[in-house]
Amino acid sequence: MPDTLAAGYVRVSTEEQTEGWSLEGQEAQIREYAQRNGYQIVKLYVDDSTGSKDKRPGLEQMLIDAHNGKFQAIIIVHTSRLFRNMALARRYKDLLRNKLGVEVVFLSQPKVDPNDPTGFLMEAVNELFDEYYLHQLRFWTTLGKQTRAQKGMWNGTLPFGYVSNEEGKPVPHPKNAEGLRAAFEAYSTGRYSDKQIASLLNRQGYRTTGNWGERLFTKDTVNRILKNVFYLGKTKYKGEVLPGVHEPLISQELFDKCQEVRLSRALKPRALGEKKRVYVFSGIARCHECQLTLRCTSTMSGHKWRYYRHTAEERGYDCTVSNRLVRSDKLEEKWSQIITSIRLPEDWQKKIEDLAASPDERAAILKEQAQITEQLRRLTQLYKDLLIEERDYQESKARLQTRLISLKIPENQEIVEAGQYLESLSHLWQAATLEEQRDITRMMVKAIYIDVMAEQIVSVEPNSAFAMLLKEVCENVGVAIVT
Repeated sequence: MPDTLAAGYVRVSTEEQTEGWSLEGQEAQIREYAQRNGYQIVKLYVDDSTGSKDKRPGLEQMLIDAHNGKFQAIIIVHTSRLFRNMALARRYKDLLRNKLGVEVVFLSQPKVDPNDPTGFLMEAVNELFDEYYLHQLRFWTTLGKQTRAQKGMWNGTLPFGYVSNEEGKPVPHPKNAEGLRAAFEAYSTGRYSDKQIASLLNRQGYRTTGNWGERLFTKDTVNRILKNVFYLGKTKYKGEVLPGVHEPLISQELFDKCQEVRLSRALKPRALGEKKRVYVFSGIARCHECQLTLRCTSTMSGHKWRYYRHTAEERGYDCTVSNRLVRSDKLEEKWSQIITSIRLPEDWQKKIEDLAASPDERAAILKEQAQITEQLRRLTQLYKDLLIEERDYQESKARLQTRLISLKIPENQEIVEAGQYLESLSHLWQAATLEEQRDITRMMVKAIYIDVMAEQIVSVEPNSAFAMLLKEVCENVGVAIVT
């Protein structure tokens, strides 16, 4: 008798790394069991995230493949590896077993018939303890952090200017503490911006500290430093400021002066007659090589040109393109040529309706939705742990959220309406203002990838309703489609 085709599923979260749940250990147990019991492992699905939610890339792909009949069984070491949430565990086990006909095997418990009352009870008890463990872990983790803060101890990575001594207590860094004080003193004069303070620290040889290693300072790094009460010898937990056990690096007077300067800068009115410049690709222009978002900037010359600027080097990223400017009007002129040259084939509606019914397209969208949701969760955690700068966090968050919003499964009517919109777009575009052109562009595409050196648009990543339409026409206008 041929072996039963089976999938293996393994999961571990950050909190469980030391609890005996290594991914390698789980995989070894699954493969050993399969070999002894007549199963052939066709694919191993892996997640390194919490078991309380169902938005996990590995789990999502496994469910998609189960729908497509790629295996007849799923082997998992323990019920907690699938879920630590009773409601989700019940729902997905029912989906797999009763609707898809997939056998679900847990190695840590005897094989039972889930339709048998005793078997149902045994699984329910396991699920109860799995969820109880998660609540217990969260309770003790939160209590531990709260207790540390109340004792004046720091949660997370120590900020720039401090280092841990042999006892694990924060003490002033022999070099960086001086740089920290210099940054506060310079800013308190009101003559320096965050960006200028960053340049000052970089020129003097200072670099950021933390889990991400040494990098150049940016205005975002400095902004967070100059608002951090830790430098006053205090700690902060859930908005509450508490006395710390560590030595302050600056005085309360100096800290307050810096906050006054920041407030006065925020309230400073825009110069008379100065207008905010509009960039058609703001937030979606990216370097085609490193994928980093290009920043919008302008010159102070008489012409006041608008530019997209590549800032990989100053933000501490590697890219062969560095500190280059691209005139925005040149790129926007090229984009206008692309938009106004769009012509749909006569039978576009029938082609699109055929494509919209594709189950593969829908499965791909569902998978990407799950992946982006997980990316947003991890990004937020990195920011909370002070492992990424605010600017990078906000940029990445905005990009992911925009992408997630656009990743809905388009209905036929939506695509038809998008096609009708494209057919009249050339006339609409020519009469539109820059603000309107920016809004039109964002509605159509998620990102525009630019060859900074050549000052050319290389490819576009369209939103879901326009993806199939633009795929039909972009070959004729010399721009690739990113899917």
